[in-house]
Amino acid sequence: MRLPVLLPALLTLLSSAAARPPSEESTAAAPLYPLSPRSPGPSGPDADADADAESPGRLRARQPGSELANLEMPQQYKSATSLLARLNTDGPQRWLRRLTEFPNRDHRSKHGILAGKWLQDKLEVIASANPAIKVTTVDHAPVSNQQSIIVTIPGHLSGPTVIVATHYDATSGRQEGSAEGADISGSAVVTHMEVLRVLAEHKFKTQNTIEFHFYAGRRAKHFGERAIMNRYSKEKRQIVAFLDQTRAGNHIVSRSIYTCLEHSDPGLVTFADRVTKYYVGFKPERVQHCAGNHHIAWYHGFPTLHITGRREDPEDSDTHEDLYQYINWFSILRHSILTLAFVVEAGNGY
Repeated sequence: MRLPVLLPALLTLLSSAAARPPSEESTAAAPLYPLSPRSPGPSGPDADADADAESPGRLRARQPGSELANLEMPQQYKSATSLLARLNTDGPQRWLRRLTEFPNRDHRSKHGILAGKWLQDKLEVIASANPAIKVTTVDHAPVSNQQSIIVTIPGHLSGPTVIVATHYDATSGRQEGSAEGADISGSAVVTHMEVLRVLAEHKFKTQNTIEFHFYAGRRAKHFGERAIMNRYSKEKRQIVAFLDQTRAGNHIVSRSIYTCLEHSDPGLVTFADRVTKYYVGFKPERVQHCAGNHHIAWYHGFPTLHITGRREDPEDSDTHEDLYQYINWFSILRHSILTLAFVVEAGNGY
């Protein structure tokens, strides 16, 4: 009987956890997540035009549904399992600790800009293991000085692209208010960083281009994702899959992973079901509504999917209780396995 690929990684994580003495933080009661006000969005003619273009009445022509649903699983088992064995939570723990040391990551705040600079520098260090990988930034001035970051692993085919996305900003609604954003944004950021680390160190090669997107301004009408998706739409980019993740470090002890049906491509939902069942050991639960970042790409006609570690309210927001100390590192590892397997299978990599 085939054991889930998750099992050896779990044993490794449990062994490393057992070697560390328990802290008061690890036994703290699980927090509640009340809603808090969002920060004001960007203003100006560009923001208004983009918002109008993404309204339901201006829905872009849909690209063909993802053909990944037709793939038998697994296609890249040997490549995927050799890479999955390299995953751990050592880097994510360091990175998230540093990321949450910024008082907030509000796009209007100096802390939000500095957090973006730190993230860019760290991604460049990770990517340096493979000179073929490029790290670029997207400037959003005059809306904000907070930049979005794109990390590109070039594929043998010049057109087809798989995007793995999340946002890195966090706000209490006040420009200088405290907001660690450990789970709602930080957990997915470090999950994707860990996957990138493994791919870079392995000199991963792929048929389809792989892009990791780290968006600025999610709490300001998604100005980061909106600018990039507008450009990709105008360039008629061929997007094979757009995977968006949030809340990868859900503090609640659960074996659940959730796929959102709203604004998600049915083919990608099916594909994610198969990837998760084969490599993690169970199928995700499906929810109708969520608080993902993927709807901008969906409105531009790209095949999208949102995955989260907990059930979300569409108005889910950052709170003062979303703290590093409550992060579930096994959940981070589980999402890392899912993300890496998704990239290898969707990218047709080796």
